[in-house]
Parts: sequence; C-alpha cells; structure tokens
Amino acid sequence: MNCDKVQELLLTDYPDGEITVDTREQVERHLFACARCREFERAARQTAFEPFKDAEGIPPPESLWYRIKDTIAEERDKQSSANVFTRLKRSFSIKRPVFVLSTAMLILIIAASVTTLLMSHRQSNPQDVVNDYLEEQIQYLAYFDEENGGTNMDYVVNIEDYFSSE
Repeated sequence: MNCDKVQELLLTDYPDGEITVDTREQVERHLFACARCREFERAARQTAFEPFKDAEGIPPPESLWYRIKDTIAEERDKQSSANVFTRLKRSFSIKRPVFVLSTAMLILIIAASVTTLLMSHRQSNPQDVVNDYLEEQIQYLAYFDEENGGTNMDYVVNIEDYFSSE
C-alpha cells in the first residue's frame, strides 16, 4: 500500500474503524515501516481528531430527516421512470457481443453451405453436368415449340429486318 492511500485512510475510515481487518493490518504494517506516515498519523490525530474527542454530538433537527427522506423518494421516482425507458430501450437493442456472435455464425453457415454446394458439384462427373445443362436447354426450346403448335421455330432475327422495320 502506498503512502497516499494510507494517508487518505488515516483521515477517513481508519479512525472510525470503517475498514476491513485486512486493510487495517496493511495500514498498520505500513505505519510500522514508514516514518513519514507515522508522523502524518500523529499530526492528524492531534489536530483533527483529539480536539473533538469529547465533543457532544448535536442531533440534527427532525425536519432535516424528512427532507432527506423526501429527496431520496423523489430521486427514486425519477430513476424508476427513467429505468422504465432504459429497460424498454434495452429490450429492443442488441448487445454488441450478441450481434458479433450472430454475424459470425451467419458467415460460418453461409461458408459451410457454399463449400458443400461446391464440393457436390466437384464430385459429380463433368459429363453429367454438361448433359444436365443440355437437357435443360432442350426442355426450354421444346416449351417454345409447343407454344407455336409444333411449327417452325424461327427465333433468329435478321439485323437488316430489324432496322428496316421502323
């Protein structure tokens, strides 16, 4: 424990006995080892504590306690109304770690899906892929042939006919 912390405790919680046993032992070990803090403790005791040792405590007026109680109640009411909005806001907001985790999971799922799709295409025979494509094209053209009643499928447009039709 450093001198500044010990001196702060010597002026606040140490004389009142408001510190833990462990902290009290640390302060006393420091005082045993540090002459400067022992002198500070002696001076603080003589000037700040001993003159008031036998002083009688003056009880505060009862109205003070009522004002304190009212102030605490007002603050609690303000906080509770603010807490309603805060809780509502929190219920609709996504925490950053949740967002990051969900985004990472989504990326992993997409990557796994794409990898699986690519692997399934690689494992198939290239000739099967070509045959599937040709079969799709034949079905597509057959659809148009059926629409025209099985007649001529003249889909090629002569460029000269196109520009001269205007």
